[in-house]
Amino acid sequence: MQELVRCLIDSASAQGFDREARVRFCQMTLFFIRIEEVAEKTAKEFIHRLEIGFPVKVEHPDDERDATVVDIAENSLGVQLSAANAGLSFKVGEKVRLKYWDPQGIYFCHAEVSRVYGPGNLKVELSIVSRPVAMQRRRTSRLRSKISFSFEVIEAVHRGLTTGKVFQADTLDLSGNGLSFETATPLQAMDLLKLNLQLSESQQVSTLATVVKSEKVKRGEDYVNSVGLEFSELLPETRSQIVEFVAQAQASADHAKSKE
Repeated sequence: MQELVRCLIDSASAQGFDREARVRFCQMTLFFIRIEEVAEKTAKEFIHRLEIGFPVKVEHPDDERDATVVDIAENSLGVQLSAANAGLSFKVGEKVRLKYWDPQGIYFCHAEVSRVYGPGNLKVELSIVSRPVAMQRRRTSRLRSKISFSFEVIEAVHRGLTTGKVFQADTLDLSGNGLSFETATPLQAMDLLKLNLQLSESQQVSTLATVVKSEKVKRGEDYVNSVGLEFSELLPETRSQIVEFVAQAQASADHAKSKE
């Protein structure tokens, strides 16, 4: 950086700039260099932690297909579908979701099929159309308890899901990162929800959350969706409130169990 600044000063001096003009010239040049660096970083954010050869899942509204990364470009990704998907390739223009993972988290982003090629049409080029949503591996305490809450679908991946309607549910577990629950509502990964969580009679938390998992499970004669949520745009004080509630509730449960 010091060498760059010296070069800029020499360039400004060669153009006959006075001291004040040289300072402004250097500041503006460094500013635009920083803008380019940020733009380049942002453009590449979707390939966060992805490398050639990494396994991924390409999710369609009806199913998900295993694939391997074969090419990474600035705003697109090439994947090779597994042989098990022969005859089940995608069509150009289809909307899909890309899912990938590492020890730190699971990542989702929206994409559009821009090209289908190769033997058996098993190679697919995806144009990335959204920044990734990261589901961090849980590092905070998790409270396995039934806590009532309501949720409203703000943005739905599936167009058939009504937005604006309020649903009631109970948590299966809760942490400072998110929660899980079961519902008959056909939620899908990447749906955006608004939650109102009643921690106690005097504590209510409102926040946004993203669906990171939704799987059908059988309960008796019926099927329900087992859903995992990650809190989105959670204020630090709200997260602290949830973490404190979880810690206190867990401590109370442990204390009661020790007396049995």
